[in-house]
Amino acid sequence: MLKCENRVMEQLIVDEDVRLKPYYCPAGFLTVGVGRNLEGNGLSMGEMLALISGNPLRKKRFPPDYETLDGETLLMALIRDMKANGITRDEAMMLLRNDIYQSDADLRRKVKWYDRAPEELKEVLINMCFNMGIKTLLSFRNTLWYMGAGEYEKAATNMLKSRWARQVKGRALRLAERVRALK
Repeated sequence: MLKCENRVMEQLIVDEDVRLKPYYCPAGFLTVGVGRNLEGNGLSMGEMLALISGNPLRKKRFPPDYETLDGETLLMALIRDMKANGITRDEAMMLLRNDIYQSDADLRRKVKWYDRAPEELKEVLINMCFNMGIKTLLSFRNTLWYMGAGEYEKAATNMLKSRWARQVKGRALRLAERVRALK
């Protein structure tokens, strides 16, 4: 378990909300739970099997041999089921935890100073990575360089100059202020 898992979960719930029926996010992607992009990130085979086997009502709606279905067929069937019946809050939290761990793993692999970063900065980076994905986050070269160098004022200023900040407005302001407050 990440030290900051619960805090990041709370922050992402504020930023993304919890929606138990699929909806289209502002970028136009089918999304469920706490910002889980079903078209981009989809669901892993393990997540799909857990969503079916862990929910007795949903399991009754699937054929007995659902475990033998290919991933694409299973995903489409699950999306249809989610549109009709939604997911539970517990299921949304399971997906959120998986997304947080994926963001943390991506950051550990791609940002060499991440493990040595203050916890507060890790929380901000996980939030940003969750929101935009690691590939887009890595395009914030100057911001990441300033963060790694401990130049938090410059990092925060740079964050707010981005197209991302114009898109997510209040979220970017909150995250930049947290970076600016680091010593």
